[in-house]
Amino acid sequence: MIKTNSILIAVIVIMLSGCVTTKYNAGFKTEEKTKSERLETKIKIALQYVNLGEPSRALSVLREEQKKNANDPALNEALGLVFQKTKEYALANQHFQKALKYNPKYTRGRNNYAVFLYEAGSYRESCQQLEIVTRDVYYENRSNAYSNMGLCYLKLGNVARAKQSYVKSLQLQPDNAQSLLELAHLQYQVKDLARAQKNLKTFHMLVPKGVARSLSLGYKLATRLGRSSEASIYKQALKRLYPTSKEARSL
Repeated sequence: MIKTNSILIAVIVIMLSGCVTTKYNAGFKTEEKTKSERLETKIKIALQYVNLGEPSRALSVLREEQKKNANDPALNEALGLVFQKTKEYALANQHFQKALKYNPKYTRGRNNYAVFLYEAGSYRESCQQLEIVTRDVYYENRSNAYSNMGLCYLKLGNVARAKQSYVKSLQLQPDNAQSLLELAHLQYQVKDLARAQKNLKTFHMLVPKGVARSLSLGYKLATRLGRSSEASIYKQALKRLYPTSKEARSL
């Protein structure tokens, strides 16, 4: 994905190595990293490797820490993400479950476990985990969790719960692009065209280029509303920007 991996990692290491605790002691200063700070730094570096598409290097960073901190929830979460990336799903599942065993209130870890379950096709289990995640009113990514829960319930055929999830997501974060687009699709399906158009317009303000699904929906809405020139603009944009998409091929 990114060719300058080593340069970026070097910058990350330098930045993280600066996070130390300075103590005053008998007239002189010493710099000391606590055990938890060292572990946190290692996890951050490992996750950067995961994002760069280098899970084997991430695993090498975490391997030594695993021997010393086998019961740490964040470490097990990181290992779960690494094994998810390498498609070793049994190991990923094992470490996500360990993270939650050692700290059942670890909301971020539970959210990532829910995403893993969704990608594995375990939609019911994913929804169950997201229900728990969204109960944590202090979780910073709660809006995204509701949005993901909407996708989950759509997979289970529960459109009413999916719509409720998207509405709640937007109450928490009105500019959640995924929720805006998904809710617009649901509103179009029940011929709530005015609300669908409003949400789609807001989505395109956030994502000016749009995506294939949003341009296709724009075309359908404009056609249904009898706005032929607007429909033509959406159609041309879809064919120009996403010519190989299934949405473009279906026109």
